Amino acid sequence: MIKMQPTTKIVITVVVAVLIVLISFGTLFSGSAINSFNPSTSSTNSPKGTAILLPSPYESFVDSFNPFSSTVYPNGIQSLFYEPLFQIDPINGTTLPWLATSYSWHDNNLELNMTLRKNVEFSNGEPFNSSDVVFTFDLMKKYPALDTYSLWSVLKNVTSNGPYNVTFTFKEPDTPSFYYIAGLTLIVPKSIWQNVSNPVTYTNPNPIGTGPFILTKVTSNEIELSANPHYWQPGEPHLAHIIYYSYTSNTAADLALEEGQVDWAGLFIPDLNSLYVAKDPSHYGYYFGYETPVSLYVNNMRWPLNQSFFRLAMSLSINRTKIYKEGEYGYETPALGASIMITQAPNWLNSTNLHALENITQYNVTLAKQILSKHGYTWNSKGLLVAPNGTLVPAMTIMTPAGWTDWDADISIESQEFAQIGLRVSVVTPVYSTLYNDLETGNYWIIQYSNTQWGPNPYYGYYGEYYDGGHVTPIGRAATTDFERFNSSTDGFAHDLSAFSKTSNVNEQKQLVNNMTSILIKTIPTISVVNAAIWYEWNNKTIQGFPTSSNNYWIGAPWQVPAMEVVALHLYSTQVTVAKHVSTPGYIYYIIGAVIAIVVIAAAVVGIVVSRRKHGGLK
Repeated sequence: MIKMQPTTKIVITVVVAVLIVLISFGTLFSGSAINSFNPSTSSTNSPKGTAILLPSPYESFVDSFNPFSSTVYPNGIQSLFYEPLFQIDPINGTTLPWLATSYSWHDNNLELNMTLRKNVEFSNGEPFNSSDVVFTFDLMKKYPALDTYSLWSVLKNVTSNGPYNVTFTFKEPDTPSFYYIAGLTLIVPKSIWQNVSNPVTYTNPNPIGTGPFILTKVTSNEIELSANPHYWQPGEPHLAHIIYYSYTSNTAADLALEEGQVDWAGLFIPDLNSLYVAKDPSHYGYYFGYETPVSLYVNNMRWPLNQSFFRLAMSLSINRTKIYKEGEYGYETPALGASIMITQAPNWLNSTNLHALENITQYNVTLAKQILSKHGYTWNSKGLLVAPNGTLVPAMTIMTPAGWTDWDADISIESQEFAQIGLRVSVVTPVYSTLYNDLETGNYWIIQYSNTQWGPNPYYGYYGEYYDGGHVTPIGRAATTDFERFNSSTDGFAHDLSAFSKTSNVNEQKQLVNNMTSILIKTIPTISVVNAAIWYEWNNKTIQGFPTSSNNYWIGAPWQVPAMEVVALHLYSTQVTVAKHVSTPGYIYYIIGAVIAIVVIAAAVVGIVVSRRKHGGLK
């Protein structure tokens, strides 16, 4: 066994120590060792992740975000800056307290009182209170162009009763206006808008509201929103950013969705299952809610369409299932009838009306012919329909806007099916402006169209489609509603519509809706065809929380103002966040280790010298 001298032991110890120092510094402090994420030290309430939204294609963006304007693009974005008093799902009427926490009707529905939420701030940190609510409505009164829903035609005044209470006083009872006042009007900060010289033309490039996001970037092809640090809902929003990109065409937008570049969209894509869902069934999906049905507006002032039994025969000759599968790609299901939203019918209609609606929308050509025959109609040798006076029923046209591919396919099918009962109906597809002018002035036979006025119960669709203001607009003059020229005084329809607006009792309202539905079943002023889909797609690969068929908690369309905010607040990122640090090159740590090693060696040398002197001095 070799016996080491004390000096040798010291040298070996020093070398080992140096190696340990070098290895330790080179490993423990190299950049690759610190890129880890410790979930126990992260904040669970911190927003994270980015969602890409595509409500519909836009060629370019501008920094214009006036919440009173109907032309803010991308659609729905204003809902993320500004908020309503209540969030109301327009499909089923679900109502959520928002900037207001409660409401009540008083004085025979001439007063609507609301209690506002406390501890709410605008995104600039200023407090929200009743003065902002009163100011918002007074601004619409001062500038009627801002009053999109004509609220001041029914409102008498809006007053503050303290910092967190507001009273709306009406000229006469109008309970359906609650939806427009509480659910669709976005509240703006008085401190900012009182200084705007012309709020009608003001572009509002820097939107300040109580909403969950703030604007952080605008270019012609990109808009970025970031989480509002002052947002009043605890732990919301979950997302750190929302981004919109511009697309030069429908094709480019569709492709972006199909390739997984979009998280939340509101597009119409033919054959969505094969072009989109099939590419990643685990993450790509869609769920369409339904608004008021797509209907045939048959001109009630032109013979023979002015006869209710004739319109019934036409309804029975339509194979709605064929239109649903072939014309609508299997998206828009057969309509129930009477222009009622299929999602609202079960909660509002009695069993008698539900059964009657099924009868008038069944596909039964034999029954259609029996009805016509009963009223004196016959058919010639060519199968064409002959009127009771012996003349041929005139040839007609059926129209829908050019380029609306699904509707173009629908009316082609419908014209062929009308031939089964002897009608000559040719297809015409003018540009939208021409078609809409014909619809307004009554210069048409049949137009496939969809009523755009709908809301949380059947009243809104009935009002938008059939209200005639007490008189039917003559052909040649422009109508604003009741395009089919239905006489709403028939059997008391107008009376029931008016009575509905005067009560806040839901049971009374349901009875009135059933009365009106019974009248529509008898008269069939329009022919419901399919349920109009609310287009909505999702990609939950990295963003989750979307409404689905199994969890349809809210309307899913990203363009729906202001309801889309509710969905945005449900969304969260599933991406794992990795802690980021400024990395220092590894060689730096080796240099530091070397310096320390030199110090250690120097100390060791000193130790050796001292040791040798102790044992007899230097040799």
